[in-house]
Amino acid sequence: MASGTGSSTSITDLRSPTADELAEWDDLVSRVDGGDTVQKSGWATLRSTAGFESRYLLLHSDDGLVGGAQVLLRRLPLIGTVGYISNGPILDEARTEHGTAVRSICDRLVTMARNELAVLLIQPPDGRDDISDELLRRDFRISAAGVAPAATLRLALDRPEDEIRAGLSKRLRRWTGQWERRGVTVRTATEDDLSTVARLLGETARFQGFAPFPESYLRTMYRTFTARDEVQIRLGEVAGEPVVCEVLTGCAGVVRSRLIGTDRSTRWEHLNVSAAVQWDAIRWARNAGYCWFDFGGIGPGSAERLASGSPVSTDGLPGPDVFKIRFGGHLHTYPQAVEWFGSPVLRAAYDLGRRTERGRRLLGAVRNRLRNAVT
Repeated sequence: MASGTGSSTSITDLRSPTADELAEWDDLVSRVDGGDTVQKSGWATLRSTAGFESRYLLLHSDDGLVGGAQVLLRRLPLIGTVGYISNGPILDEARTEHGTAVRSICDRLVTMARNELAVLLIQPPDGRDDISDELLRRDFRISAAGVAPAATLRLALDRPEDEIRAGLSKRLRRWTGQWERRGVTVRTATEDDLSTVARLLGETARFQGFAPFPESYLRTMYRTFTARDEVQIRLGEVAGEPVVCEVLTGCAGVVRSRLIGTDRSTRWEHLNVSAAVQWDAIRWARNAGYCWFDFGGIGPGSAERLASGSPVSTDGLPGPDVFKIRFGGHLHTYPQAVEWFGSPVLRAAYDLGRRTERGRRLLGAVRNRLRNAVT
């Protein structure tokens, strides 16, 4: 289905794009600022194993494909069809008329939401506050659903390794010279390691109260992205025994930490293997030519404290955020996430649920169902 947006631009709505159309879309995501692996067709393939369908809203001008969004959809019992867009829509600023392009894509998103969806959650990509602002003027509202991190830490990689090391906490700087002689090594995981990676990720997921990703999901991710050099898995070992893994994705000059799995026993706690894997991932990303390392999100309380501008105390902050802060990254915030509800009753029930412990647990279960690979 296509709808015109003016004499020089049009939006095509595709449920079954051709291989050439998907290749053109993936190329655009790779080269546009704010592009992210989760907007690529391979991610839709991956999420299809969790019951999601994909739609592509492709914005064309006289110069060809200049923007669009990959929308992931899933029908939930008692709710209806829920859609989400993570790190989209994207636009090629050099080839679009700014205001016209933003209005065009937002027009189509509003039409889709009103005619087809019960809920639509959107986290615009880096630098696209204009999309949030436009949708907020069109019956969307600010969202706290957490479809993607609202803030993160980023580390600049376009500088000498010694300079990056100097930004680590004093304790971590000491550790960079100790891991090797203590028998800690980090290597690239292969397909043969995926059962081990699944086990480590599963331990961490259960510890944090999330449903673990099944091994089949990880194998789909590996086979879909590794051949394109878009996923990297680092595996930390002690005397050859796997202890920590980290799953990373790379796109548009940014490497993002996606998943970390850790052996929850205390046998290796004194060796700080998690930090060894993180430091190795940073070095790998720099050597691979990426410009930024993204630590995969931090909590709102940590972001608020870091944004204060005063010397930062990590007292009372969540352990994972403290771990990330010690690597010397800087606070990076994303545009405001927005949401749309088709039913006033559903919207009221959602708002009420957020106010009670039982309701928050229920909403958390729905969020996990959307996020995780559970059919």
